[in-house]
Amino acid sequence: MSKFLGVLSVPIIAGDAASPANGDVWYNSSTGKFRKRENGSTSDLDTTGAGLSKVNVAGASATLTVDSVTTVNSSTTNCPLTLPTTIPLGSVFEIVGGNAAGWKIVQNANQKIICLDIVTITGTTGYAQSDTTGRECIRLVCTVADLELTVVSSMGQINYNT
Repeated sequence: MSKFLGVLSVPIIAGDAASPANGDVWYNSSTGKFRKRENGSTSDLDTTGAGLSKVNVAGASATLTVDSVTTVNSSTTNCPLTLPTTIPLGSVFEIVGGNAAGWKIVQNANQKIICLDIVTITGTTGYAQSDTTGRECIRLVCTVADLELTVVSSMGQINYNT
């Protein structure tokens, strides 16, 4: 197997290319977007990627945002972070403790959090929360749409209501 490391040269054009061929890519300096020609059609190239949005929680509570990194800087002890009721399969939630107050992931009806052989109580009484430092971190991925979140990584002591 060989590897190729190189540079992609993308032409900068004010507008669309005059006669693009399938596979052509260019930067439209008039619109500020990358464009592509595919199957005889010209369209914008999706450059949004699969990045996670960034959320800072400084208030007393928050509802978690799908596909986000949430940094908790609230002065509220175990700041409640409520899971949304609609969570598509594969959605990601990252929570980062930003201070000593800590955080608590609050479940809705029929939801649960799974970490290896630890499963929270299903529904509103189940939760996962940071321990004593408040600086704990956790990454969850939805494995059953709307209902189950699996811990794929964590740092520090996370407490689960089981």
